[in-house]
Amino acid sequence: MAWLWLLPAGAALYALHRLALWAEGRGWIYYRRARGGGAMAGILQDIETHVQPRVEHVRQARERLTEGREDREPGGGPDKLVP
Repeated sequence: MAWLWLLPAGAALYALHRLALWAEGRGWIYYRRARGGGAMAGILQDIETHVQPRVEHVRQARERLTEGREDREPGGGPDKLVP
């Protein structure tokens, strides 16, 4: 009878797991599908830049897009950036 606590504990862990997946789907946390990279991703990106110089302009374009999203006015439309 001492093992009966395993059933509610397992159900609680599963509920927390589903809650974390839901929060990750909303973009609030990173749980299982971690985005981005760590130090190794940066190192590999630098190596790739030296091996394939064409890739650098793609990385710069992506950085400009993410910076542009932060600088836009809320009601300014998609092409109007804040000076």
